[in-house]
Amino acid sequence: MNEIPTQVEERSKWRLYVAIAVVIIAAIFIIQNSQEVKVDFIFTTTETPLVFALLFAMLLGFIIGLALPRFRRPREHD
Repeated sequence: MNEIPTQVEERSKWRLYVAIAVVIIAAIFIIQNSQEVKVDFIFTTTETPLVFALLFAMLLGFIIGLALPRFRRPREHD
């Protein structure tokens, strides 16, 4: 049977497509930046390939993006 997809299904498909595109673009960007860089983190400084610094930043942003909605207060509706 041909079922008409709901708006929720369509929205989740678009989210998946956008997420895949972001991951692919980030991967290309990270792979192209492989030179050594100095990284300062709180009390330490280290030399590391930029790939690892970018991967760490992307992973940290992903974790914060997942956790942030859990810590926000729900909005009050009128």
